[in-house]
Amino acid sequence: MRRARAVLGLALLATPLAGQAVVGLAPSTILLSQGGRATVPLVANMTLAGGAQLGAYQMQVTFDPAVLRYIGVSPGAFGAPTVNAANAGSGTVVFAGANPAGAGGVVTLANLTFEMLVASGSSPATIVGPQLTAAGTFAPIPSTRWRDRSVRPSGRSATWTTTATCSATTR
Repeated sequence: MRRARAVLGLALLATPLAGQAVVGLAPSTILLSQGGRATVPLVANMTLAGGAQLGAYQMQVTFDPAVLRYIGVSPGAFGAPTVNAANAGSGTVVFAGANPAGAGGVVTLANLTFEMLVASGSSPATIVGPQLTAAGTFAPIPSTRWRDRSVRPSGRSATWTTTATCSATTR
């Protein structure tokens, strides 16, 4: 019997400049079979954002729709996000949220659920164009993404392209 495994990786090590927030998809390593689902936190790390509290955000998450299917979203600590999933079938979902009270530290913005569609293959889940603004003033907060990393699923290599890579290998 053939069994596929998928690995969603995590890039927690980033070196942002002072005054920058760091955004990324932050799953721990998860093994998936074809048809398996994983919930992935979308996170903003505000600890080096110069004391700014996150008031609002908007960003896209892109992925290969031949490999992954976007299933849905649940709220993070920041509150319920607004989601535009009209292009999810093409591999792009837009997320936005606002919290008048603001949030600092490491904040889970939303929890995204994806399904692995293939027995063998890979897809990065990439954050594109993050826009963060400060609570109260809505002044822009500069941001960066977690840097690229490599993971090794089942003894084979897979490469992060931006924040998280989902890959499957047939055993």
